[in-house]
Amino acid sequence: MDLRKTYNVVECAGFAANTINSMDVNLARGTAVQKWINENFADIFEAVVEKTGSEVYTNVYLKGTTSGIYIQQHTNTNYNYTGIVHNCVRQVILSGHHLFRNEVNLLVVKSKYGVICGFYKDTIGGAVRVLGIKTANGFLPILFNGDKMYVMSLNSERSINLPLRSTIGNAYLARFAVPLNDLVCENVYWSMGVGADNCGIFRVKGNDTEFIELHSDVNYNGLAMKLEEPADDEFSDIKNLWIKPAEPAEEEPEDAEE
Repeated sequence: MDLRKTYNVVECAGFAANTINSMDVNLARGTAVQKWINENFADIFEAVVEKTGSEVYTNVYLKGTTSGIYIQQHTNTNYNYTGIVHNCVRQVILSGHHLFRNEVNLLVVKSKYGVICGFYKDTIGGAVRVLGIKTANGFLPILFNGDKMYVMSLNSERSINLPLRSTIGNAYLARFAVPLNDLVCENVYWSMGVGADNCGIFRVKGNDTEFIELHSDVNYNGLAMKLEEPADDEFSDIKNLWIKPAEPAEEEPEDAEE
């Protein structure tokens, strides 16, 4: 069961041979990444390109939400970022790696119970920090940064201080009740003392079920999601937020009576 997959963003988008760093090419490259994501991950992501001054952003939102991850391209090659998006507000996680050098990878974990995603360069480390929990109302984004976890919705954000880990190497899972939501997750858990590898897959002693952990720092507790193959239409009921629906055709006017 290979639910944890990695993609080289530029190669997958078809820009592998293009190492030019200019506004026009950066915009074309960012748009190619947007197109690739929207064509291949339409059930879970909505990618949008944004140009501001000398910067091009490709924002990758969890479908139906205003939160997710992003890639920045800057015509000054010293300043290129990837990070998380809080209700349309970007926050830097990594800096100094570049799309035009094929240095950015995308990790996607798709389970029946949600999606984990993030951009990174050489190692995942704490770079991957977004979990979208599948609920009856669509994805509920959970974002990690340092010692805080953010529970997101379209109109609100709740930050939670994460407790320090007391033991590394032993897995303790506890049921996760989402703050300010009438939701107790059956297959997403608090993970305490699981291990040092972010997005590491593990089993609890005496249980063959696989889990994957997400955290932003090895010193703080995170969340663990049960890994189970999703159905082909698992996320089909989640509605688009950014893609404008087609406008209804205008009705033909009735012929005037003679």
